[in-house]
Amino acid sequence: MFVQFIYVLHGVTLQRVLTIRDLGVLLTSTLDFGEHIQGIVNKATTIFGFINRTCRQGLSAATPRALYTALVRPVLQYSSVVWSPYQVGHISSLESVQRRVLRTIGVKIGYQYLEVDLEVITCSISHLYQLVEPSFIRFSCIRS
Repeated sequence: MFVQFIYVLHGVTLQRVLTIRDLGVLLTSTLDFGEHIQGIVNKATTIFGFINRTCRQGLSAATPRALYTALVRPVLQYSSVVWSPYQVGHISSLESVQRRVLRTIGVKIGYQYLEVDLEVITCSISHLYQLVEPSFIRFSCIRS
């Protein structure tokens, strides 16, 4: 058990909170970024859902890539130096957004959604797209 101090500023007792958002990063009293990462994943998934619905009819594969780069990637990368994931679950949830993007673009260029290995899709479109930039994404091309 630890001692909790009461802080007073100009005669007003400051309220103790468990979470606070500072410069867009959700900080908890335990400095665990799980809630923040889940919020980022939810926000990025929502934005990509909008992109997917918008680009569904007759647009080229370059359109979702451009919209992903402009709208989703900044959400995933904002302040990532501060909250950089180190737990496997956090990394996996962030990579799930990336996998969804890769599969969607793979469908646009003719692959089946679940049938092709993501590394194969990444390699086949890597000359067109540089999607794998965040440091927590660990895809690599297999050269034969």
